[in-house]
Amino acid sequence: MRTRTAACGAALLITLAACTTHAPTPTPVPAKPVEVTQYGTEMRHGHLVFSAQYTIRNTSRSPIEYEIAFKFDGDGPLEPKWVTRTVSAQKTYDGTVFVPWRRDAVSTGVEISQVNQTPL
Repeated sequence: MRTRTAACGAALLITLAACTTHAPTPTPVPAKPVEVTQYGTEMRHGHLVFSAQYTIRNTSRSPIEYEIAFKFDGDGPLEPKWVTRTVSAQKTYDGTVFVPWRRDAVSTGVEISQVNQTPL
């Protein structure tokens, strides 16, 4: 009887070991295609502007035209600033977008409110 119990226990351990080695691997979360990397105020052509640096990552196998709406937050509603860029396949584009800075506005940040992608 003891030999049989030991054999059953060993079989149970082998089964448990087999179950634990097949754990699912986590699926990586895809990066956003457009991200704001830095923002603030700066002088441009003698005028103070609120600017945002951004990165577009095209991970597809074809060029894509991106239409991006940047929303500069501040006191009161501001219209989004739209930018259109074409990025080649498997490439990254770094750019800067800016709007005039109002002296009465307190800027709290920049967000991307919409991204339209058109494969070319």
